[in-house]
Parts: sequence; C-alpha cells; structure tokens
Amino acid sequence: MRTIDSLKSPLVNGKVIRVDTPIKQYLDSKGGENGEPRILARSDLCSIYACPHKWLRAGTMGKLEPDRPTPSMDFGSLVDCLLLQPARFVEYYLRAPRTYETKKGEVKDWTWKSSTCREWRDEQEAKGFMVCTEEKLAEAYAALAELMENPKYGEQTKRLIANSEHQVFVIAEYHDEETGLVVPVKCLTDIVPAPDDPEFGKCLFDLKTACDASPREWARAVAGNNYHVQAAINLDCHNAVAGTERIEFRHLIIENTAPWEPAFRFLSSGGEVDFVNAGRAKYLAALRTYCRCMTTGEWPSY
Repeated sequence: MRTIDSLKSPLVNGKVIRVDTPIKQYLDSKGGENGEPRILARSDLCSIYACPHKWLRAGTMGKLEPDRPTPSMDFGSLVDCLLLQPARFVEYYLRAPRTYETKKGEVKDWTWKSSTCREWRDEQEAKGFMVCTEEKLAEAYAALAELMENPKYGEQTKRLIANSEHQVFVIAEYHDEETGLVVPVKCLTDIVPAPDDPEFGKCLFDLKTACDASPREWARAVAGNNYHVQAAINLDCHNAVAGTERIEFRHLIIENTAPWEPAFRFLSSGGEVDFVNAGRAKYLAALRTYCRCMTTGEWPSY
C-alpha cells in the first residue's frame, strides 16, 4: 500500500440525506426499483472488486449481508449506539431477561447456550430488534467510561462528540466516462465534526471497536477490513457536497475487552503509506468494473 499516483475524487453532486440516521433506513436504501439505479455502498464495491459474478449471484439469492453479526460486531454496534445515538437505544435494542425457565420448569441464568434463549433472540431479531444481555450492556458502558475518563483522550473525545453531527447519511454520484452510466454511491459517517471546529473541522471520524488497537495490528485491520476503502468513499462523498472540505479520516478506537484501551488513529493522504489514495483506487476500479458489467451483461468470476 505504498504511494501511488494521486487520484482525484471521482464523486460529484453529493447530498446529505439525513443526520442521526436510523440504521435500518441506511441499510434499506438500496435503490434499483422503478427504473432507479442501484445505490452502492463500500461492501458492494469491495465485493465487486473481488468477484463481480459472486456479488451478482449473492444479491439474487438475498445473501449480500451476513446471516448474523459476530459477537465483536454486536459489541461494536452497541457501543456505537450508546455513544452516538443513545436516544435510539430503545428503538434498536431489547434487553434479554436475566433468567429463563427450562423445559423442566427450572429457573436458570440467561445464556445463549440455551436453545430457549436463542429462540427468544431469533424471535426478537425477526421483529427488527437487536438484543443485548445485561452483561454486555454493562461492558459497553464500562468501555465508554474508560474512553471518556482516559487521561490522554477523554477530554478531547468529549469535545469531539459534543461538537459533531452523528450517523450522517450521504449519497454522491459517479459518472462513468466509458459507458455513460451514473452510479449513486452512499456512506454513513459516524462522526462529522462542525466545519468551524479548530481541531477537527477538516476531519471525519469512524468509531471502531477492536481486539487490538496497537499501531501494527490496526494497520493490518485497516487492510484486512477495507477500512481504507471506507475512508476514501466517506471523504469523497462528503467533499462532493457543496462547500465541504474534509482532508483526513480518523478512527476513534476502543478495544473490546477489559481494560478497554482507547486509541486515536488516522489514515494518511500522502507519504510513504497512502491509505486513502489506495482505497480510492480500489473503489474506483470496482465502479468501472460495475459499469462495464452493467453495459455488457457479463459478470466475470475470480
């Protein structure tokens, strides 16, 4: 991921769709109906880059999203909600009971090892809720307390959160020169500081939870999870909105196990390692591939 020739942002005509966006609204905004073009997100573009035919078939089969989030994803979503959208907690979550009754009539502590507990969870998720246990809720609050009281990052984080908009939904357009197609591209940005913020006004932030926030491991996580592609898309979408200038994409990280060590990391747009430009090159290649496939009807495999 060393320096490559700098690429100009390919996105134009950006529009802020909503601030404090309900997660379901963002996920459901896929387009593709009544003659409208499909709206592509980072997950779509990374899948198209890897294997266009697999992405197409997965969409046909309704398999573009994983069946169930992993425990780490569950914890990250909970922390996101509590810090950035606390008023929506009761909209998103149901708290699991502390106990359950076995088929033999015994009362036991709640556990996902029990089929009774898992069935209850599946019923609630089918209704559109996420589920958290009291134990995980306490851990999420503990992690946030460690972040907010951290001697290095605490006060800085409080200022950042207070002087920012959260969960900002933006759509911009890619105009393909070869095919003439116009493709909408969307992003949801966790933390968008006020433009006049003297410290963070030209930044965008993403809140992440991680097993290991150390610099070396985080660099691996960025590449392995396509966070550099997310950085490029989010910066380019926001900068496509009239009057907007954002030049840095930063991560606010909390480790997902005690003692919940926090960290600030940023993805560079220059120097020996240029994560943002590499991410832009990847999603631009995916957009060009998508347009060719849409025009020719040919979706290559690996």
